[in-house]
Amino acid sequence: MESNFLKIMDDFDLSKFKKTYWITLLFLGIGIILYFLLLITAFVTGLKSFFFLLVHNTGMILCFTSVLLGYASVYSLTKHTNEIPGSITILEKSFKYVPYILLTSFILTLGITLIILIELGLSTLGLIPKAGPFIVSLLTLPMFLVNLFCTTGALVAVVVIPPIVVESATLRDLVSTLKSLMKERWLSTLSYVIISCSLLALCLMVIYYISGHAIGVTKAIQWNVGLNYPKALEVIAMKSFFSDIARNIAPEAEKLGLMGSYKIGPFTYSQWLKYIISAGYIIGFSLIISFPLSVYFKISSLFFRRFFSKSQGN
Repeated sequence: MESNFLKIMDDFDLSKFKKTYWITLLFLGIGIILYFLLLITAFVTGLKSFFFLLVHNTGMILCFTSVLLGYASVYSLTKHTNEIPGSITILEKSFKYVPYILLTSFILTLGITLIILIELGLSTLGLIPKAGPFIVSLLTLPMFLVNLFCTTGALVAVVVIPPIVVESATLRDLVSTLKSLMKERWLSTLSYVIISCSLLALCLMVIYYISGHAIGVTKAIQWNVGLNYPKALEVIAMKSFFSDIARNIAPEAEKLGLMGSYKIGPFTYSQWLKYIISAGYIIGFSLIISFPLSVYFKISSLFFRRFFSKSQGN
């Protein structure tokens, strides 16, 4: 554990980190674009209820898959340290990983969905008069442990599968390598996943907190378009001493009135403002979040490269 977890920073080459960052940003951007294309399709076609949720969740899965492809590409770049391929070459190489990454996303989604459906089926025992609620109460601990195991297993799979995909030539090799990793290094792998993901989550929480205050100040400064901020950003925006200063100095926001309903192409004037504001924040958040993700992908790549190098006797 010490040689893998505490010494991987010795191989962390900052001169090549720029490439890692842009790879992460590229695939994150592709995922976000795919998500919004499906979301827009759902809105334009007027899909309702189940079908809207299906298209929406499909977009989220594709976005998640794209991020995992970025992780696999970072591992491939880390593995071949003497090669610094261009963006087109990286995209071409990532295509061969798509079936395995998509299969991973599908299996995880299907598995978790089946577990939920089974537990919902067991919860119907609560319909039994008198004894039903008592039985369901007794199932609390088993259900919690099963859900904890499934969540942890899914998290481990997300972290270990992309490097294994790069190391494997076939699906049989992938399964064999995964078994070998879980058999020989399951404790160090589980420890690494839990510790590293905890640190990544903490980093994202700090970014969320800082960004919330930054959005609050920006919204207060943009007093003339503040009423056109998307609801999601209004929820994230936090009040602070500085946002109060800006809000007190700036004139009071006024509604756009008839100008807001003026049609410009497919959208109204107020809708254009909302979409432009949203696009600006999406681009900004993508640039920011890509940094901790790229650091995580790079360190994880170094961690698993050490294991596979030892397994292959290099």
